[in-house]
Amino acid sequence: MKKVPQYNPSFYPLGFVLRLLSFVAIFVFLAGVVPVLGDENSGPAAVDKKKAEEAWRKEQAERERILAEREKEIESRKQDEERWAREEEIRRREVAIREDELGRLMDADKDQIKRIVERKRIVREREDAFQEKIERLESQVRERAENKKKREENAERKVESLRSRIASAQEALEKTPNDSELYWLLGTYHLDLGLQDEAIRYFSRTIELSPGNFGAYYNMGLAYDQKNDGPQAVLNMKKAEQMLLVTTRSWEKERVKWVARSRKNLRRMSKKYKIAPDQFNLDGWLSQFSTELLWSAK
Repeated sequence: MKKVPQYNPSFYPLGFVLRLLSFVAIFVFLAGVVPVLGDENSGPAAVDKKKAEEAWRKEQAERERILAEREKEIESRKQDEERWAREEEIRRREVAIREDELGRLMDADKDQIKRIVERKRIVREREDAFQEKIERLESQVRERAENKKKREENAERKVESLRSRIASAQEALEKTPNDSELYWLLGTYHLDLGLQDEAIRYFSRTIELSPGNFGAYYNMGLAYDQKNDGPQAVLNMKKAEQMLLVTTRSWEKERVKWVARSRKNLRRMSKKYKIAPDQFNLDGWLSQFSTELLWSAK
């Protein structure tokens, strides 16, 4: 039978320590040797693995670089697209503004064209009216020239006729020197010729021979008016009016017309010379004329 050792208490701590140390040594050995034996980083396989890892890391880095470049390119494209979009928007706005301005300019041009057309029409109408006016004025000038020529011819014929009549009246006056009608005719002819002094001399002789000849006073008033002798013109025209009022009856239409003519001339002369016809007191002359008129009627 195998003898079982007895337990010695004094020996127990040392044995325990030895056993613990042996266990630690085994563990250290195993921790140092086994990993060395089984380490993949040592040997050819580890080198290849490191190269593969290095290549993978380079490839990964290249991929990350390419990916970053692509991201940058994408970002750049986005920025370009945004810039292009902004530029396109700006161009669209500019085009819209230009189209709006062009529309306003076209409207303004249309209005300007309308105004130009209207002005041309007005100018054309004015030119036509001006041409018509010129033609009308030329026609009036020609007509006036013709009328003037006719008046001159008529005046020449009238002058010749008056001279012929004067010569005839003077011949008749040599035969009948006291004919008041001839003196009145000679005064009228000379008045028509513008010879006021000779006309006044003949009218004065007519009044001496025939005090009731109102026509002599009337024409003598006209003769003095042509000479701008206001007082004598108004006085003789007033005498003609008073004489007509005394001798004219309402049914004598021709003499009534002479009264109207004498009054019209009196108003004209009074305004021209600022002489009132009433300032001439013709009562004495009128009473004498009435008396002479009554005696001649008897």
